[in-house]
Amino acid sequence: MFVSCQSVHAIFISMSAIATRGFGYKAHTYFIASRRNDYRPNALRNPILLVLYCVVAALLVITSVVRQEVRSSSQPSVSSIENRLVGSINVTRGSLDMQPLSLNTQLSKAAVAKQLHMAEQDYWSHTSPDGTEPWDFVRSYNVTYAKAAETLARGFTEPEAVVTGWLNSPSHREALLEPSYSQIGLSITEGEQGYDAVALFIQPVSTIAATSGVLSDTTENSAQKVLAFDSPQLSRIATVVPQSLIYIVAGLSVINLGLLIMMLFTQHKVPVAQHIRKPFHEHPEVHMVLHVAIIGLLSSTLL
Repeated sequence: MFVSCQSVHAIFISMSAIATRGFGYKAHTYFIASRRNDYRPNALRNPILLVLYCVVAALLVITSVVRQEVRSSSQPSVSSIENRLVGSINVTRGSLDMQPLSLNTQLSKAAVAKQLHMAEQDYWSHTSPDGTEPWDFVRSYNVTYAKAAETLARGFTEPEAVVTGWLNSPSHREALLEPSYSQIGLSITEGEQGYDAVALFIQPVSTIAATSGVLSDTTENSAQKVLAFDSPQLSRIATVVPQSLIYIVAGLSVINLGLLIMMLFTQHKVPVAQHIRKPFHEHPEVHMVLHVAIIGLLSSTLL
């Protein structure tokens, strides 16, 4: 161990001093440089505390960077999610001797418009509060169809899990496994808990004309929405510091900031020029700013 028993004992003595005596007095001497502590805050007297500050801060910075890299490298692209989603649907359709679905660019634009509309109007449903239907977006991109359906999914990381969830719902299963559907449009965005998806399925009018020579009336059937939450793959690295330390650091930051504000209103009773000419160690605000900066760094890397 690089920290001696005496150093550990000194740290515990310093921490217990605050808890065993008057909080106001000890907080002042512990954090603020003044005559009571010979202008040397107790928190800065023990060099081991400063070393621990630096070590923990360095570990948190490294952990934060590594965690972000792991998230970035493990997060699949939206295009790969789309391909896997369509592929998973087509595997199921193929096992039932159904034609595969092909991506329709214009239909995907309609799905994107629907997803943007839900975000702007703050709703998650097939029909918007103002009565806008999914088919309104489809028609706005000049997509003609004889039959159409929409499915929604929210908060997923694995597209295969979404397809499984859709297949387990009768209304979703009807949309995915409708034999007459041959085209699909997708819009996938990254949400707060994973990916959100809007899927539009259609039977093109050209298919009806080619098979029967007669155009049937347009029908629209929308499946119910599904909230899909699956077990995510490794998306973050475990932090070195326990979760409870986040609240401790946040509390210390608030205390330090409050003491700094109090000090600024109570300590400056001498003219500014005279105060500036004081030695460095007699500037309590410098020590307070140091505390706030260190704890702020810990907070930013933890939160």
